Amino acid sequence: MLMDTVKYYLIKDSYDTLEDDLTKLISFLSLTPGVKTSRDSENPNKITISYTFKGVTLNADIEVTGGQMAAGETRVAQPTVILSSQPIDNILPNLVKIGATPLGFRLFGQSLNSFIPGDPTLLDITTEIMVQKPSEILRAKNFKPIFAFRNSTAIYAENLTDNSIHFVNEYLLNYFIKFGLKEGEETPEFSYKVAPNLKRFVPLFDNNLVPMNFYHYYQKPAKIINQSWFDVDKPTRKIFIQPLLFELNEAKQSFEPVAPRGSAVLIADKIRPGEGLDAALKRYLNEQFQMTTDYIGAVVQRVIEFDRDREALLTPRLIVKVFVEKLENKEQFEDKAQRGWTSINEGQPQ
Repeated sequence: MLMDTVKYYLIKDSYDTLEDDLTKLISFLSLTPGVKTSRDSENPNKITISYTFKGVTLNADIEVTGGQMAAGETRVAQPTVILSSQPIDNILPNLVKIGATPLGFRLFGQSLNSFIPGDPTLLDITTEIMVQKPSEILRAKNFKPIFAFRNSTAIYAENLTDNSIHFVNEYLLNYFIKFGLKEGEETPEFSYKVAPNLKRFVPLFDNNLVPMNFYHYYQKPAKIINQSWFDVDKPTRKIFIQPLLFELNEAKQSFEPVAPRGSAVLIADKIRPGEGLDAALKRYLNEQFQMTTDYIGAVVQRVIEFDRDREALLTPRLIVKVFVEKLENKEQFEDKAQRGWTSINEGQPQ
């Protein structure tokens, strides 16, 4: 085991194909220039990884523990897959994340006590990777850096007062790096809040509910991320919407689909006269699911579909992913979700 290591856990819903998964992961890592992998001859459950670049070598290992037969039973206990890396290294953990994500794994950072977002361009910077000057500025502003985009000072940081996660203004940070801070100067443009805490940030980010460009949503509501660029706040024409509902799983730090698209539990609707998308979604959730609480956020998908209304006019239809903390009265919809049909009187677009 490496000295002074940073640990991550590779977690997935089922480990039935673990050996095949590890073989594929080793193959992926071995194809990366500068990376070498090997299995420990004395411990075949341990994979050693090294990466050499410009004369500097970084080392990490993946080790499988547990998975022993339970006494008197046929089931096998869940194995534990641990990635150990050096504190100065965010290269190998990110390469493992890139290779492991398509295999169904998610990385759980021990130091963060949190899952790591799956985006390969977003790096975990809780290790000793931050250069001194940006770290000093963030500390002076009462922030702890958590994640940053590759080759960038666009950082998501934890507010040390209330543990909320903020998006730091990389342009202003770069200015302070170059010219320094003025003591006591107010800088409201330095950051804005994107999540109440790290546990909530991860599922929000993984589902495109967190801004990735500082000024795109600076001083603007970020509850609805509109990837279509269609006007959903004050539409001047008829618009159908197809909401797809996702419920928060706190333990897994993820959102899980309530029902597949086309299920009878998910009824198409429209943005009615005088409504924006926000009001339409609140009405929809109340009418279809009797939800009295607000939804967490929504993402309007980039692709716009078309359908004909009752007057045969071609009308755009937006696919909207809607994320809720808890679906109220969920049990009464389970039977309906199994149906493969929807009555014409159950909310067809008008």
